[in-house]
Amino acid sequence: MIRRAAPPPGPNDRVLRLPDGRLLGYAEYGDPAGEALFFFHGSPGSRLSGAFLDSAAKQRGVRVVALERPGFGLSDFQPGRTIGSWPADVREAARHLGIDRLGVLGFSAGGPYALACAAALGEQVAAVGVVSSAGPPSARESSRFRSSTSASLAGLLVLRAPGLYLRRLVKHAAPADRAALARPEVRAALLKGDREAFRHGSRGVVDEMVLLARPWGIEFDTISSRVVLWQGEADRTVPVHEGRALAADLPGCTATVIPGAGHFWLLEHGGEVLDALFV
Repeated sequence: MIRRAAPPPGPNDRVLRLPDGRLLGYAEYGDPAGEALFFFHGSPGSRLSGAFLDSAAKQRGVRVVALERPGFGLSDFQPGRTIGSWPADVREAARHLGIDRLGVLGFSAGGPYALACAAALGEQVAAVGVVSSAGPPSARESSRFRSSTSASLAGLLVLRAPGLYLRRLVKHAAPADRAALARPEVRAALLKGDREAFRHGSRGVVDEMVLLARPWGIEFDTISSRVVLWQGEADRTVPVHEGRALAADLPGCTATVIPGAGHFWLLEHGGEVLDALFV
């Protein structure tokens, strides 16, 4: 198992204790008095990945709560968890923070978790956004979401050879992603968020790959919230046909396929997403 020494606590190293005794890690960005948006990171990723929404959220009066799934960052590992067990953690976080109504936004591997919340939490969820989301298992051929080996390798590289990790990321990225990753501040923030995913070791990330490859157990037809989906046409992590398949499964979904966009489109277009969710 890959482990690293924990850094000193920072202002966004927040935790709450769940009813079963587990710790749930989270960070807050944007406007603390604004409308609430719960952000679900990719894999690897962490609560620190929510920093990409900070500036746009402050400008628009949105409070971003970036939660970490079990085994990521500050969140304790949860044996036997499912995608369907996540909404209970989100409900408890909302109760703890005094939030009655919220939007949810899932990026990449976080997409199915946003949809699970919409199905389970009903009217508490005002709007749902999914960006570059993992596609349904039935639509996937080969992708990074399926390989526990690739997850372990990512952990090894991001912790022990971060330069090589970033070079591999850039090499396999779409041209639009390479342009974003050419910015030092973007690379640094992405690396920081991905490194934090492995604070507890690689179990959480590996477990996630297994969950995403299985049937998700989400009843899409029970989702009554407004759902907005964005998928990059040139995404090399989640092929565009997976985004289209997911959109087709979601009744009433507003889907946008973005010409030329890659997997990391959200990093520089958070304002557009917030505008669509908080109309």
